[in-house]
Amino acid sequence: MSMPMVKLNPDHGADAPTGRTGPRHGEATGPEAEGPGSGLVHLDRIADRTVVTRLRTRSPLKVLVPRQRERAAWMIQGNFGGGLLEGDRIDLTLAVGPGAIGYVGTQGSTKIFRSEKNLGATQQMSASVADRALLVVAPDPVACYAGAIYDQVQRFDLTGTGSLFLIDWVTAGRIACAERWALDRYHGRNDIFLDGDHLYGDATLLDGTFGPVDAPFRTGRYNCLATLVLAGAQVDGLQRRFVEQAQALPVGSREPLIHSASAFEGGAVIRVAGVHTAQVTAFLHDKLRHVADRLGEDPWARKF
Repeated sequence: MSMPMVKLNPDHGADAPTGRTGPRHGEATGPEAEGPGSGLVHLDRIADRTVVTRLRTRSPLKVLVPRQRERAAWMIQGNFGGGLLEGDRIDLTLAVGPGAIGYVGTQGSTKIFRSEKNLGATQQMSASVADRALLVVAPDPVACYAGAIYDQVQRFDLTGTGSLFLIDWVTAGRIACAERWALDRYHGRNDIFLDGDHLYGDATLLDGTFGPVDAPFRTGRYNCLATLVLAGAQVDGLQRRFVEQAQALPVGSREPLIHSASAFEGGAVIRVAGVHTAQVTAFLHDKLRHVADRLGEDPWARKF
């Protein structure tokens, strides 16, 4: 049984989205660093603790920093208004310094409201992860309302033994309101570079112009799609373990949750599809627990 088919863009290698890098841990420069919805966060390791040494955001983006953990710094990304309206553009630049540990989560699902003028909403993240640093990005899922248009592009630049644990997922929307996969377009892309080499590039496109998104050979019966990506030397053991576990399990055509796993040079990717979002949440939470000790505690322990 293969995963539900979505349209995948080819890996463009050096022509993939480049993001912006600057003189210090990937700092954005110029007018684009100050525009509405922009944000800049620097994390540095100071006396065996990770500290937020720089934080700047502009509405509608907001970044909350909860109480300091023993080793890691947590950042909770949100927005004013409870979701993204058409025309909203979020552009977050994140720099994780040598030996630092950072976690990026969200207050809740990222809601994408209906687009009335075909403008859509856009969200970008450009993150640099220095040598010996670890970045865990584990937001709640994206939920697209009927008629929503959404583009998300994320680039991660790793250096040396810098490592990444990334969760990226989307739900069918407001099923109880008869808005199951009723979005106009969802496009998401993730790119990972290590010392300038393009390790991983993947894009997902759900577009109603190609036919019903919930068609049998697209999302089908599944209401939640997720991707878990691990890259870098610090999560090498988890990469092998997760791939071996996934490959050892039989997959049936009527299973309420299916997943596949594959390795790439320097990392691994796990793809998940579930009939119920709660099933996918439990699956991802089980994987996230393996890095919870690096974060000081389990960020999803009291969330779901």
